[in-house]
Amino acid sequence: MAPAKLENVYQLSNLIAQCFVYGNSYKSNTVMVAIIDENAFGWARQNGKEENLAALAKDPDMKKAIQAEIQKFSKENGFNSVETPRDVFVSDQQFSVENDCMTPTFKMKRAGIQAFFQADIDVMYEKIDKILAERDAKAM
Repeated sequence: MAPAKLENVYQLSNLIAQCFVYGNSYKSNTVMVAIIDENAFGWARQNGKEENLAALAKDPDMKKAIQAEIQKFSKENGFNSVETPRDVFVSDQQFSVENDCMTPTFKMKRAGIQAFFQADIDVMYEKIDKILAERDAKAM
């Protein structure tokens, strides 16, 4: 399925304002950049967390909650393993014209988003590669 269609589904989560699903053609999985939504303040209140987007974006429990939402939407929509991001980077930095992530007509610029978050994408893939290598080593 096209990344934009996946993003449209994942953005139905109350925790995600915007998202970008990325797949490296040399990898067997996808990753996601999720921009935290102000609706996450309700989650923060319920979980005794600070109602601050920057703080929530760095909170490991928020990341777990977003990952659970991704899994839920993926299962409900019958997505396969490639269509389900294996890792997510949570940010409070909205995609915008100023950071070259949106066009002046407010359409996502995939290349701009990738460039803006490339370091975070690389970290996610390094983490996934390490986990997969450890799993494969145990299987031998």
